[in-house]
Amino acid sequence: MATHQEEAHDYHDDPTTRGPSAPWGTAVRSLALLRGVNVGGHHKVAMKDLASWLGDAGFTSVTTYIQSGNVVLDHDPDHDVASMVRAAIAEHAGFDVAVLVRSAREMATVVVSNPFPEAPPTTLHVAFRQHEPDAALLASLDPARWEPEQFVTRGREVYLHLPAGMGRSTMVPRLALVKEATIRNWNTVTVLTEMLTR
Repeated sequence: MATHQEEAHDYHDDPTTRGPSAPWGTAVRSLALLRGVNVGGHHKVAMKDLASWLGDAGFTSVTTYIQSGNVVLDHDPDHDVASMVRAAIAEHAGFDVAVLVRSAREMATVVVSNPFPEAPPTTLHVAFRQHEPDAALLASLDPARWEPEQFVTRGREVYLHLPAGMGRSTMVPRLALVKEATIRNWNTVTVLTEMLTR
């Protein structure tokens, strides 16, 4: 059973929730990114409820960040994190969501691999995909079509530079690379990366 307390660190308006420490000799800390929760009134999930469900599912030190579906958790190295998180949500909330998992090392690589280091952080977003895009899809895309908006792929991630912001983007709704991805702004990416190293 997960227990909850408000973290002293201010993670915006969403209280951070934590469960007990891991019972295993060596726990692994991972980030679970939920796709499409709490968007437009659909697939509503309260983060405190989510932390409790995941604690009951066997995860420990469960920590959520804001309402977009970001969960840092400790687990046995043999756990299939994506499947377990997905099953817990289906059981308690009654709907299916895609779950993408990243390790601390993978998130650190996302941060240091930023192809737009000179861009204002408020204009940067990262789309997290389940798999690397195939060569045929990449070859079919014309980056110049969207200027001044830009995208760059690095492994499974797609970096988005949106000078006018996400809300005014003409590229993002039409870019095939991100249709099955879950997108986080740069501030969220850096905060989650920091949380993974605690």
